[in-house]
Amino acid sequence: MPKDFPSTPSIPLIDFSAFSNPDAGVDEQVLVANRLLEGFKKNGFVYLQKVSVSPEMVSEAFGWSKKFFDLPVEIKKQALHPADGSCHRGYSPIGLEKVKPIEPSNGRTVNGNEKAAAPDHKETYDIGKPGRLSEHNIWLPEESERKYDLTGFRKFFEEFYEACERLEMGILRAISIGLMGIEEADYLSKFHQESNNQIRLAHYPPIEATQLIEGVRERFGAHTDFGSITILFQDQVSGLQVENPTAPGHFLQVKPIEETVVVNIADLLMRWSNDTLRSTLHRVGPPDVTGLIPSRYSIPYFCGPDPKALIKCLPGSTSEPKYEPIYADKYIKMRMKSSY
Repeated sequence: MPKDFPSTPSIPLIDFSAFSNPDAGVDEQVLVANRLLEGFKKNGFVYLQKVSVSPEMVSEAFGWSKKFFDLPVEIKKQALHPADGSCHRGYSPIGLEKVKPIEPSNGRTVNGNEKAAAPDHKETYDIGKPGRLSEHNIWLPEESERKYDLTGFRKFFEEFYEACERLEMGILRAISIGLMGIEEADYLSKFHQESNNQIRLAHYPPIEATQLIEGVRERFGAHTDFGSITILFQDQVSGLQVENPTAPGHFLQVKPIEETVVVNIADLLMRWSNDTLRSTLHRVGPPDVTGLIPSRYSIPYFCGPDPKALIKCLPGSTSEPKYEPIYADKYIKMRMKSSY
């Protein structure tokens, strides 16, 4: 396992209230958008505070998540993820998913069909857009919800999805302003009207730190995300690590900061921006502790463009396109199938 750098202040912490407060002025939004863009150019990652999803709602989401993962495995398997990885819905037990980065960028070259050498030591539950007829959500049977006191689980996460979607639109607006100016503030959001986003509840069970440090097991191997952006809610157990942009192969600890979200650029938006924005390798590894590492819970919200959006170099780019145009659904399906 490559050497880890300590946590670093190079990942900026940005007050995002200009995009969650309806009374904020244009000048304030432009200032925040430019700060956001600089963070995404340099690191691919930022912390945001004062976002539109309330701390109370985030706390409730983690409460429901823990309650779900505390269920017996045979009950969780009543909402089992499709075996072929054709869509991310339902429960994936420990060891099912194997993640490997496949997007060549910044000097990285990885076989597009290669999977990770070892399964990731985590369990997950994936939820998509409420009411979607294709790739519909896979819920526990109502009888099990009643028996295990999860009756409000489904309704809450449908509301949480909508709250995350509103935050996503604010972030896409900020990125559009930063890249193309206030006149194009709605550019990216226009391509995210019918998108197939995904909430993932993730649980990393307790594990001995030595197993992670020595590379015997992984919590979540180094990878990049597939779509446009990822919005990450995390608990206070460290583990998220981001590749150092100035030292490839070395990773920085991204410590949890209360009442913030972590946002990163994903591969399709990197392609779209002609590599102006950075999609950075990241993983879940050992925090700065020894002995038994406690359970870690996180809730990423993965955002992607509409399935039929043609991803090609954004208007106004001054350099030659680095990538062939590709439809979003073709790219996402290719990446998803490589993970299972």
